[in-house]
Amino acid sequence: MNIAFLFNADHHMFNGSYGFPIKKKILETNILQETNRNIKISVGDILTFSAISQSKDRTYEAFYQLNKKVYTPSKFKNLIQPKLENTSREATIYCIYIKNILETTALLLHEQLLNYEPYLGSMDIDLNNKLHAHFFDFSLIPSYRIFNKICSIFYSMNEFDEIGGEDEFKSVKEIFEKNKFNVIFEDLGASGTIFDNYYANYEHLSRIQNFKDTFLKLPNITDDILDNIIISLEELHPKLFNSFASMARTFDRIETEEDIAQCSISGRRFLEQLADYIFPAKQELYNERKVGKAEYKNRIWAYINDTVINNKLNENLILKIGNQLDKIINQFNRGLHGGLNISELTILTEELLNFIVDLVNLSPVDIRKPYLAHEEEIELFMDKIKSTYI
Repeated sequence: MNIAFLFNADHHMFNGSYGFPIKKKILETNILQETNRNIKISVGDILTFSAISQSKDRTYEAFYQLNKKVYTPSKFKNLIQPKLENTSREATIYCIYIKNILETTALLLHEQLLNYEPYLGSMDIDLNNKLHAHFFDFSLIPSYRIFNKICSIFYSMNEFDEIGGEDEFKSVKEIFEKNKFNVIFEDLGASGTIFDNYYANYEHLSRIQNFKDTFLKLPNITDDILDNIIISLEELHPKLFNSFASMARTFDRIETEEDIAQCSISGRRFLEQLADYIFPAKQELYNERKVGKAEYKNRIWAYINDTVINNKLNENLILKIGNQLDKIINQFNRGLHGGLNISELTILTEELLNFIVDLVNLSPVDIRKPYLAHEEEIELFMDKIKSTYI
């Protein structure tokens, strides 16, 4: 789930400085230390007052009504009312927004925070809700990743060197380390910058939601599995959802062998694109195997092998996940030639989704390609700069 934890930033205990003590309080609950999810944390103020000040209706009533709409959960309803409503009328609301957190973990964290006076409760964020998308997903600052007791502190492009490297993040790094995390620094690349055509893109969010709504109908696929996949594909390359969207549309109306063949084509195309992003084609042999454009299976195997070795993981994972891949590709090839029925395609689709989770969880950091989705925009910008000054 994607859960927003809300706080009164103007509470007297903060004396105007609230971000650091709130993060400290959350870490001291020791809840996030126990998660093995690839979760991302964004932070910042909920800017409803600023939105009203720039709108046509600049009345307090409009402000109150906007707050009510923004602070409306769908499934995870743990807001502390009327405390939140009263506070939002006169104080800044600060948010710790955690993406891809298990509902059970979010509930544990909520319960641990109930006695913390500035805490105003928590709610799920529905990205099909444009107000939720705007005030939480688009407006807050992506700041941290937590996975298996490793905390990544995010920076963007060359910001790390410009602001003084680790020294600039010293206090945050120390508080994570004091709370049993190993800390690394992770480049967000061009994500969220002027080069990012997927940022604040409601159509893209709609594709993601359609992907989720379709595959939630599968008998053995849960909300948690899909959230894990979404956060990973978004970071690898948002365009991958285009292939899945095509597969989802066909899967949703499947009736004939032709529909099964079309789903199989979309599934195989997804794996080909995945290979292009995680291990681009090379002319020379790699580990005595061809890894050209057509050898997409070998390239995914190569990524699995390299990631396991480089991260000193159990080498049995190479065969385990590689064999999953072989089975899935063989089944998609069967589907292309009328060899699958609807029941078998359903199982195959579940296997593909679980394969993606296993592949990403080898190393969420390694599978990220922070500049890949924005290469074209960056190149166009650089060409424009060159033509201007040369």
